[in-house]
This record gives sequence, C-alpha cells and structure tokens, in this order.
Amino acid sequence: MGNFDQENFDEGSFDEDAPPIRRRTHMSTLPVTDALGYAQQAKQLVTNYKTDMTAKGFDPTARMAQLDTLAASLSAEDEKQEAMKTSLRQQTDLVISIKDKLVKEASAACDTILAAYGRGTDQAKEATRLRNSVSTVTHRAAKTKTTP
Repeated sequence: MGNFDQENFDEGSFDEDAPPIRRRTHMSTLPVTDALGYAQQAKQLVTNYKTDMTAKGFDPTARMAQLDTLAASLSAEDEKQEAMKTSLRQQTDLVISIKDKLVKEASAACDTILAAYGRGTDQAKEATRLRNSVSTVTHRAAKTKTTP
C-alpha cells in the first residue's frame, strides 16, 4: 500500500461506485439498526487510531462529528417513520371497519326493499342484483389477491 498524506488524499473517489466485491449490500436495503451499528463501529475504529492518524496528517474529528450528526438524524427520522407506520396501520383498520359497516348498512337497505315489496317484485329483483354485483366484485377482488 502506498503512502498517503492529507494533501493528496482524494475523497471524491468514494463517490464513485464501489467495485463489485465491495458492493455486497445495497444501502437502501440495509436495516437502520445495522447502519447505526456500522457507523458506531466505524467511529470507534477511528477513535482507536485518532491520535496516530492525526500525527500522520489525517484529522478525523470532523468526520467523527458528521457520523454523530447523521446517526442522530437517522434515529430521529426512523422514529418518525415507525410512528407513521403505526398510524397508517391504525388508519387502515379504521377505514376497513367503516367500510364494512357501510356495506352491511347498504345490504340492510336492500333487505328493506325486499321486505317492503316482496321477493318476486321488480324492486326486489333490482335490490338483489345490486347486492349480487357487490358480492361478485368482492369475490373477484379476493380471488385476484390470492392468485399468483
């Protein structure tokens, strides 16, 4: 390995894609906890060698501060995201519950038509067709979701 000094150290090369051997995990799929752990371990490693690195002309103080700043930011944003996920699940449950109540109430309205006019009437047939159309759509949607 060659000798490097701070002047000739080009950090710009880190912006380029890493060779395939170094591209083991795509950063967007790396779990947040793993990224935080990795940053903490990197900071500890740099801390272990900070005195020697500084003597060689590489002062990692700014980089260590940046690691702390980014780790704190990631933690805060991850907490927000997790709260949003929880809220979204709760909202989804609420929407499903209201939708189910609405469909049951609409079915009850169709039942009212049947009770008022009798089963064989045109009005009852229309109410039955309406209810069956929703059942068919619901059945098709369920079948589509389960079919690969």
